[in-house]
Amino acid sequence: MSAQWMAAHLATKADFHTMPLALRQYSTFGHLLNYKGTSLALTKVDEADDGGEGKKESERVDGEEGEGDGGVTRQRYTIGSGQREWRFETVPKSGLPARHPYRRTYDPHNPPIGCRDVLFPSFTAFIRRMALLEWYNQGGVGEKEVFEAREGDGFERYRSLLTGPIDDHKTVDCIWEPNDERERFIILKGMKEGDAVVAYLWVDSDRITLYTTEAELEGHTRLSDRFPIAMSLARTLLKEHGFQCIEVTDSNQSDTVCVLVLRPAPS
Repeated sequence: MSAQWMAAHLATKADFHTMPLALRQYSTFGHLLNYKGTSLALTKVDEADDGGEGKKESERVDGEEGEGDGGVTRQRYTIGSGQREWRFETVPKSGLPARHPYRRTYDPHNPPIGCRDVLFPSFTAFIRRMALLEWYNQGGVGEKEVFEAREGDGFERYRSLLTGPIDDHKTVDCIWEPNDERERFIILKGMKEGDAVVAYLWVDSDRITLYTTEAELEGHTRLSDRFPIAMSLARTLLKEHGFQCIEVTDSNQSDTVCVLVLRPAPS
Protein backbone atom coordinates (compact mmCIF):
# COMPACT_ATOMS: atom_id res chain seq x y z
CA MET A 1 0.00 0.00 0.00
CA SER A 2 1.20 3.49 -0.78
CA ALA A 3 1.92 6.10 1.87
CA GLN A 4 -0.81 8.24 0.30
CA TRP A 5 -3.41 5.50 0.75
CA MET A 6 -2.34 4.90 4.35
CA ALA A 7 -2.68 8.60 5.09
CA ALA A 8 -6.12 8.81 3.48
CA HIS A 9 -7.67 5.75 5.12
CA LEU A 10 -5.78 5.23 8.39
CA ALA A 11 -4.91 7.83 10.98
CA THR A 12 -1.61 6.12 11.76
CA LYS A 13 0.33 3.02 10.79
CA ALA A 14 -0.62 1.72 14.22
CA ASP A 15 -4.26 1.67 13.08
CA PHE A 16 -3.34 -0.84 10.40
CA HIS A 17 -1.46 -3.12 12.76
CA THR A 18 -4.20 -3.03 15.42
CA MET A 19 -6.92 -4.12 12.99
CA PRO A 20 -7.93 -7.80 13.12
CA LEU A 21 -6.03 -9.85 10.54
CA ALA A 22 -9.00 -10.40 8.19
CA LEU A 23 -9.61 -6.64 7.97
CA ARG A 24 -5.90 -5.98 7.42
CA GLN A 25 -5.88 -8.46 4.57
CA TYR A 26 -8.93 -6.88 2.93
CA SER A 27 -7.47 -3.40 3.33
CA THR A 28 -4.46 -4.37 1.21
CA PHE A 29 -6.64 -4.84 -1.90
CA GLY A 30 -10.05 -3.32 -1.14
CA HIS A 31 -9.04 0.02 -2.65
CA LEU A 32 -8.43 -1.80 -5.94
CA LEU A 33 -12.07 -2.92 -6.08
CA ASN A 34 -15.05 -0.83 -7.08
CA TYR A 35 -18.81 -1.20 -7.37
CA LYS A 36 -20.32 0.82 -10.21
CA GLY A 37 -17.52 3.36 -9.92
CA THR A 38 -17.43 3.55 -6.11
CA SER A 39 -14.20 2.42 -4.45
CA LEU A 40 -14.64 -0.44 -1.99
CA ALA A 41 -11.71 0.67 0.16
CA LEU A 42 -11.89 -0.01 3.89
CA THR A 43 -11.71 3.10 6.07
CA LYS A 44 -11.42 3.21 9.84
CA VAL A 45 -13.81 5.69 11.48
CA ASP A 46 -12.35 7.69 14.34
CA GLU A 47 -14.48 9.18 17.13
CA ALA A 48 -14.40 12.68 15.68
CA ASP A 49 -15.72 11.51 12.29
CA ASP A 50 -18.23 9.22 14.00
CA GLY A 51 -20.02 12.00 15.84
CA GLY A 52 -19.06 10.46 19.16
CA GLU A 53 -21.06 7.29 18.50
CA GLY A 54 -17.98 5.09 18.71
CA LYS A 55 -17.09 6.58 22.07
CA LYS A 56 -20.62 6.10 23.39
CA GLU A 57 -20.59 2.48 22.29
CA SER A 58 -17.20 1.94 23.92
CA GLU A 59 -18.50 3.43 27.13
CA ARG A 60 -21.43 1.04 27.02
CA VAL A 61 -19.03 -1.89 27.12
CA ASP A 62 -16.68 -0.12 29.55
CA GLY A 63 -14.30 0.80 26.73
CA GLU A 64 -12.02 -2.09 27.64
CA GLU A 65 -11.07 -5.37 26.11
CA GLY A 66 -12.99 -8.19 27.74
CA GLU A 67 -11.79 -11.66 28.65
CA GLY A 68 -11.26 -13.79 25.55
CA ASP A 69 -11.63 -10.88 23.11
CA GLY A 70 -8.14 -11.43 21.69
CA GLY A 71 -7.48 -7.73 21.25
CA VAL A 72 -10.78 -7.01 19.46
CA THR A 73 -12.75 -3.94 20.52
CA ARG A 74 -15.85 -2.25 19.12
CA GLN A 75 -14.44 -0.26 16.24
CA ARG A 76 -16.36 1.30 13.37
CA TYR A 77 -15.36 1.11 9.73
CA THR A 78 -16.80 2.03 6.35
CA ILE A 79 -16.56 0.52 2.89
CA GLY A 80 -17.51 2.73 -0.05
CA SER A 81 -18.64 6.34 0.06
CA GLY A 82 -21.62 8.61 -0.49
CA GLN A 83 -24.83 6.78 -1.42
CA ARG A 84 -22.86 3.55 -1.68
CA GLU A 85 -21.33 3.58 1.78
CA TRP A 86 -21.69 0.66 4.16
CA ARG A 87 -20.94 1.17 7.87
CA PHE A 88 -20.14 -1.69 10.20
CA GLU A 89 -18.30 -2.47 13.41
CA THR A 90 -16.20 -5.25 14.85
CA VAL A 91 -17.81 -7.02 17.82
CA PRO A 92 -15.66 -8.39 20.68
CA LYS A 93 -16.52 -11.70 22.29
CA SER A 94 -17.47 -9.89 25.49
CA GLY A 95 -20.09 -8.00 23.46
CA LEU A 96 -21.98 -11.22 22.66
CA PRO A 97 -24.60 -12.68 25.03
CA ALA A 98 -23.46 -15.62 27.15
CA ARG A 99 -25.15 -18.30 25.04
CA HIS A 100 -24.86 -16.65 21.65
CA PRO A 101 -23.91 -19.20 18.92
CA TYR A 102 -21.15 -16.95 17.59
CA ARG A 103 -19.22 -17.26 20.85
CA ARG A 104 -18.42 -20.89 19.93
CA THR A 105 -16.88 -19.91 16.60
CA TYR A 106 -15.31 -16.64 17.75
CA ASP A 107 -11.97 -15.87 16.09
CA PRO A 108 -10.17 -12.65 17.10
CA HIS A 109 -8.41 -12.62 13.72
CA ASN A 110 -11.77 -12.74 11.89
CA PRO A 111 -14.26 -11.35 14.43
CA PRO A 112 -18.05 -10.98 14.30
CA ILE A 113 -19.36 -7.95 12.44
CA GLY A 114 -22.43 -5.84 13.16
CA CYS A 115 -23.99 -3.97 10.24
CA ARG A 116 -27.30 -2.19 10.80
CA ASP A 117 -29.49 -4.82 12.50
CA VAL A 118 -27.56 -7.83 11.19
CA LEU A 119 -24.83 -9.71 13.05
CA PHE A 120 -22.34 -11.83 11.11
CA PRO A 121 -20.13 -14.55 12.62
CA SER A 122 -17.04 -13.12 10.91
CA PHE A 123 -15.72 -10.38 8.64
CA THR A 124 -15.39 -13.00 5.90
CA ALA A 125 -19.10 -13.82 6.13
CA PHE A 126 -19.94 -10.12 6.00
CA ILE A 127 -17.90 -9.59 2.80
CA ARG A 128 -19.38 -12.67 1.12
CA ARG A 129 -22.92 -11.50 1.83
CA MET A 130 -22.06 -8.05 0.51
CA ALA A 131 -20.83 -9.65 -2.72
CA LEU A 132 -24.03 -11.68 -3.06
CA LEU A 133 -26.61 -9.04 -2.11
CA GLU A 134 -25.01 -5.64 -2.68
CA TRP A 135 -22.11 -5.83 -5.13
CA TYR A 136 -23.71 -7.62 -8.07
CA ASN A 137 -25.40 -6.84 -11.41
CA GLN A 138 -22.45 -5.03 -12.92
CA GLY A 139 -20.12 -5.66 -15.81
CA GLY A 140 -22.95 -7.11 -17.87
CA VAL A 141 -23.51 -10.02 -15.47
CA GLY A 142 -27.11 -10.17 -14.25
CA GLU A 143 -28.54 -12.21 -11.40
CA LYS A 144 -32.04 -13.66 -11.48
CA GLU A 145 -34.40 -15.47 -9.13
CA VAL A 146 -35.12 -19.00 -10.32
CA PHE A 147 -37.69 -20.01 -7.71
CA GLU A 148 -38.99 -19.23 -4.24
CA ALA A 149 -40.44 -22.07 -2.17
CA ARG A 150 -42.26 -21.45 1.09
CA GLU A 151 -41.83 -23.69 4.10
CA GLY A 152 -44.72 -26.05 4.76
CA ASP A 153 -45.89 -27.86 7.88
CA GLY A 154 -43.96 -30.92 8.91
CA PHE A 155 -40.60 -29.90 7.46
CA GLU A 156 -38.55 -31.62 10.13
CA ARG A 157 -35.37 -31.36 8.10
CA TYR A 158 -35.82 -27.71 7.18
CA ARG A 159 -33.84 -26.40 10.15
CA SER A 160 -30.80 -28.41 9.08
CA LEU A 161 -30.55 -26.25 5.96
CA LEU A 162 -30.63 -23.15 8.12
CA THR A 163 -28.33 -24.14 10.98
CA GLY A 164 -26.65 -27.49 10.27
CA PRO A 165 -23.40 -28.21 8.42
CA ILE A 166 -23.64 -28.27 4.62
CA ASP A 167 -21.01 -30.63 3.25
CA ASP A 168 -18.90 -29.48 0.28
CA HIS A 169 -20.49 -26.03 0.10
CA LYS A 170 -19.59 -22.62 1.47
CA THR A 171 -22.25 -21.06 3.66
CA VAL A 172 -22.79 -17.46 4.75
CA ASP A 173 -24.71 -17.13 8.01
CA CYS A 174 -26.12 -14.12 9.79
CA ILE A 175 -28.65 -13.28 12.50
CA TRP A 176 -31.12 -10.39 12.50
CA GLU A 177 -30.69 -9.03 16.01
CA PRO A 178 -34.17 -7.61 16.79
CA ASN A 179 -35.79 -11.07 16.71
CA ASP A 180 -32.78 -13.43 16.43
CA GLU A 181 -34.02 -14.60 13.02
CA ARG A 182 -31.45 -16.70 11.20
CA GLU A 183 -30.55 -16.37 7.56
CA ARG A 184 -28.19 -18.46 5.45
CA PHE A 185 -26.76 -18.39 1.95
CA ILE A 186 -25.60 -21.73 0.56
CA ILE A 187 -23.23 -21.16 -2.35
CA LEU A 188 -23.75 -23.96 -4.88
CA LYS A 189 -21.37 -22.68 -7.55
CA GLY A 190 -19.07 -19.72 -8.11
CA MET A 191 -16.35 -20.17 -5.49
CA LYS A 192 -13.83 -22.04 -7.63
CA GLU A 193 -11.50 -20.79 -10.32
CA GLY A 194 -13.07 -21.46 -13.68
CA ASP A 195 -16.69 -21.33 -12.49
CA ALA A 196 -18.56 -19.51 -15.24
CA VAL A 197 -21.79 -18.99 -13.28
CA VAL A 198 -22.87 -18.31 -9.71
CA ALA A 199 -25.74 -20.14 -8.04
CA TYR A 200 -26.83 -20.00 -4.42
CA LEU A 201 -29.77 -20.75 -2.14
CA TRP A 202 -31.05 -18.03 0.20
CA VAL A 203 -32.64 -19.70 3.23
CA ASP A 204 -34.53 -17.88 5.97
CA SER A 205 -37.18 -18.78 8.54
CA ASP A 206 -39.94 -19.67 6.08
CA ARG A 207 -38.62 -19.85 2.52
CA ILE A 208 -35.89 -21.10 0.23
CA THR A 209 -34.96 -19.04 -2.84
CA LEU A 210 -32.59 -19.99 -5.66
CA TYR A 211 -30.59 -17.28 -7.44
CA THR A 212 -28.16 -17.63 -10.34
CA THR A 213 -26.24 -15.75 -13.00
CA GLU A 214 -26.79 -18.65 -15.41
CA ALA A 215 -28.19 -17.51 -18.75
CA GLU A 216 -31.79 -18.67 -19.17
CA LEU A 217 -32.42 -21.08 -22.05
CA GLU A 218 -35.42 -19.71 -23.91
CA GLY A 219 -38.21 -21.79 -25.39
CA HIS A 220 -38.71 -23.94 -22.29
CA THR A 221 -41.29 -23.86 -19.49
CA ARG A 222 -39.71 -26.20 -16.95
CA LEU A 223 -37.23 -24.63 -14.56
CA SER A 224 -34.88 -27.59 -14.95
CA ASP A 225 -34.76 -26.92 -18.71
CA ARG A 226 -34.45 -23.14 -18.43
CA PHE A 227 -31.71 -23.22 -15.76
CA PRO A 228 -30.16 -26.70 -16.02
CA ILE A 229 -26.98 -25.99 -14.05
CA ALA A 230 -28.55 -24.13 -11.12
CA MET A 231 -31.54 -26.47 -10.86
CA SER A 232 -29.39 -29.60 -10.94
CA LEU A 233 -27.21 -28.27 -8.13
CA ALA A 234 -30.22 -27.19 -6.05
CA ARG A 235 -32.04 -30.50 -6.54
CA THR A 236 -28.98 -32.48 -5.47
CA LEU A 237 -28.43 -30.51 -2.28
CA LEU A 238 -32.11 -30.44 -1.31
CA LYS A 239 -32.38 -34.19 -1.87
CA GLU A 240 -29.43 -34.73 0.48
CA HIS A 241 -31.46 -32.94 3.14
CA GLY A 242 -34.63 -34.92 2.60
CA PHE A 243 -36.54 -32.83 0.07
CA GLN A 244 -37.97 -33.45 -3.38
CA CYS A 245 -38.28 -30.71 -5.98
CA ILE A 246 -41.61 -30.89 -7.78
CA GLU A 247 -42.31 -28.44 -10.59
CA VAL A 248 -45.93 -27.51 -11.31
CA THR A 249 -47.58 -25.20 -13.81
CA ASP A 250 -49.45 -22.19 -12.43
CA SER A 251 -52.70 -22.20 -14.41
CA ASN A 252 -53.76 -18.80 -13.02
CA GLN A 253 -51.14 -17.01 -15.10
CA SER A 254 -51.63 -16.02 -18.74
CA ASP A 255 -48.11 -17.20 -19.46
CA THR A 256 -46.80 -20.61 -18.52
CA VAL A 257 -45.02 -20.19 -15.20
CA CYS A 258 -43.24 -22.90 -13.30
CA VAL A 259 -43.04 -22.80 -9.53
CA LEU A 260 -41.23 -25.17 -7.21
CA VAL A 261 -42.89 -27.11 -4.42
CA LEU A 262 -40.80 -28.74 -1.71
CA ARG A 263 -42.00 -32.01 -0.22
CA PRO A 264 -40.32 -34.16 2.42
CA ALA A 265 -38.58 -36.95 0.55
CA PRO A 266 -39.84 -40.47 1.25
CA SER A 267 -37.75 -42.29 3.82
